[in-house]
Amino acid sequence: TNCYGGVLEGLTSDRSCALSFLSRGAVQIVAATGTVFGSRFGSGLDSGSAVEFGDRLAIAFWESIRSGQAGGSAFQQALSQFDGATDAFAQKTRRQFLFLGDPTLN
Repeated sequence: TNCYGGVLEGLTSDRSCALSFLSRGAVQIVAATGTVFGSRFGSGLDSGSAVEFGDRLAIAFWESIRSGQAGGSAFQQALSQFDGATDAFAQKTRRQFLFLGDPTLN
């Protein structure tokens, strides 16, 4: 979802993107609790630009989903790219995303 789409505290489905999607039948949501940083230069998909942070997480997640992994496993695998990161932006990326819904579905 969008930046801050994963903020849930004190919100109901009429004020939260993630809760709204879930209340309307979405079975899984990946959302961020803060501002999402993507690649520093370009889209990350352009030749010569580095894929970083939120872009890197999203690409890894969707590649895992396309290969048949369940959502929860795909999310954990995408997050694992940032385990042990020393870069502040990478650490922020690792901590700010959350997965809501049934992790066993794909």
